[in-house]
Amino acid sequence: MSFRDWAQETLTRYRTESARDATTESVVELLFGLTWRIEEAGFHFGRNIYEDDWDTCAILDACRHDLYEEVEGPTPSHRSIAGESESFLLRTFDETTARDTVYIGANPNARKVADLPWKDYVELWDAEWNDHLETVPPEAVTRYGLAARQQYPDARLVLHYMQPHHPFTAGGYKLGGTWARDDMVWHRLEQGDVSRERVWTAYRANLEAVLDSVADLRAGLDEETLLITSDHGNALGEYGIVGHPAGSYLDATRKVPWEIVDTGPATAVDVDFEDVDLRTESISGETTEERLRALGYR
Repeated sequence: MSFRDWAQETLTRYRTESARDATTESVVELLFGLTWRIEEAGFHFGRNIYEDDWDTCAILDACRHDLYEEVEGPTPSHRSIAGESESFLLRTFDETTARDTVYIGANPNARKVADLPWKDYVELWDAEWNDHLETVPPEAVTRYGLAARQQYPDARLVLHYMQPHHPFTAGGYKLGGTWARDDMVWHRLEQGDVSRERVWTAYRANLEAVLDSVADLRAGLDEETLLITSDHGNALGEYGIVGHPAGSYLDATRKVPWEIVDTGPATAVDVDFEDVDLRTESISGETTEERLRALGYR
């Protein structure tokens, strides 16, 4: 957004909203714009996952720290290096970090880093996409991740789960129809069509679902250091912000869990590797766009 666009939106806000709300929203939007430009210039405020020692990293997409603590109890945190997935991926992975990393991804934005010299790169939004859920279930990510660990015992392993990012389908919640932008959950929350409490309940159910699968991952890893974190969070109305707009630097969007655990000896897990093929094929650009829209990225 240019400064002229920001100024025009600010004038519109003062005509249609209270002075207090208009001022808060415009100041926050201006700060987001400044943050975005500073970080795009290469000055990042958050912590990169490669600053820590770990064998496997589980990235829970769009998991804010306070939500994680509500489910898991007191947990360390850091600020993410980005407020949305695409920037997180581009700022986290490069030619150096990719060489020793196997990346298992359920987020279509990973296509932005697909050409890096990975030890292996597996995209799951084709073979494991669930049309009913309109996302990749977390169980698929764990299954492929444990299969990858068997094949690459000495590599760094990154598993990028799609949950708790919407669609909020766990527990029967589906707050947004087909998830087109004008019907997605953040738009409905912003318009007052659905309450913050209902969104939080569904958001939490999504987190609980992915953590069940992360528990299977943890049980299947043998004497490893596991980092559980997130690429960014979600705002649920703080300062008039919903979702995770680019450049956002609120605690809700940038403060993420940073839990480092030792897995201990591997135990038997109920994971079927029979249908796992790490040689997944890339999907068409058109299909990728459809699934980006289903997840609210378009």
